[in-house]
Amino acid sequence: MHLSISNSNSRIPNAPYKQIWFFGLLLLLVGLFLNEEICRNKGFLPNITDTKLYWGLKRDNVYSYKGKKKIVIIGFSRSQLGIVPEVIEDQFNNYKVVHLAIDGTNAFPVLQDLSEDSDFNGVVIFDTTSMSLRNYKESGAKEWIDFYKNNFKNYGVIEKKLNLSINTWLQTNIVSLSSRLSLKNILQSKFIPKLSFVHMDQNRYKPAYYYDRMTATDLKRRREKRIEGAMKNSRLASVHDEIIFKRAINNELLSFYKRLKCRGGDLILIRMPTTDEHWQYSQMKYPKKKFWDQITNWANIPTIHFKDYNSLNSFD
Repeated sequence: MHLSISNSNSRIPNAPYKQIWFFGLLLLLVGLFLNEEICRNKGFLPNITDTKLYWGLKRDNVYSYKGKKKIVIIGFSRSQLGIVPEVIEDQFNNYKVVHLAIDGTNAFPVLQDLSEDSDFNGVVIFDTTSMSLRNYKESGAKEWIDFYKNNFKNYGVIEKKLNLSINTWLQTNIVSLSSRLSLKNILQSKFIPKLSFVHMDQNRYKPAYYYDRMTATDLKRRREKRIEGAMKNSRLASVHDEIIFKRAINNELLSFYKRLKCRGGDLILIRMPTTDEHWQYSQMKYPKKKFWDQITNWANIPTIHFKDYNSLNSFD
């Protein structure tokens, strides 16, 4: 038995600890590299996890910097999947693009927030529809804005911001850290995770690969589900709907537009392409001539509607 005053080092067995740690770390790195190669060969892509905190990081980046104004895209998933920031920046060198679209959410409150921000003087591209403008008070986007105002700027969130920056860098460069390859998803898929038809880049743009990554059966089901949803909202608009729509344009939208213009900013409303049954059902309730085409007549706000351009009108 060793006495308490004896040299404790004499109790540590002799072993090549440096070599053990070195080869252990080497095996770990080799395992991670092989896992990364397998994931990439299977077709998985880097994917940033979209959260209110990450959205807040982009919302905090809408201000002019080094003489360059920002073009801010707001709206639904149609703009997040369909508008490529790099393409716009290549055409307009004096601008940088910020993607603030939120999937399945009316962006009317986001437009209001930007118009009331005295430090913002950029251009807003507002992806919307006549129905969305009519239902402008129905939106979950306010939760994202409230989080940005009440939580994102707080001192206590600094640690989360740093952690977010590190995670974003890792997710951008390492496929195996994609949310699609989380332990939960792997277990739920019985160790055969499916490729996602969409992923999110660091700039919040979401390129989609419907025909490359979805089977014909999956495509059919998805289409039928979306058509079913469009049918539910296809009743003919009433006089009440027309009154609310006009009020939204003349009272709300026009005031946002004027605030932006006074600071050197601008606003452009854009109607993203839809085809076949989707377009037919939307026309049944909100005919383009009766609703969308009146926006410029009433408020002189510039608009872009895909039906007015041959290249977009024939877009599938």
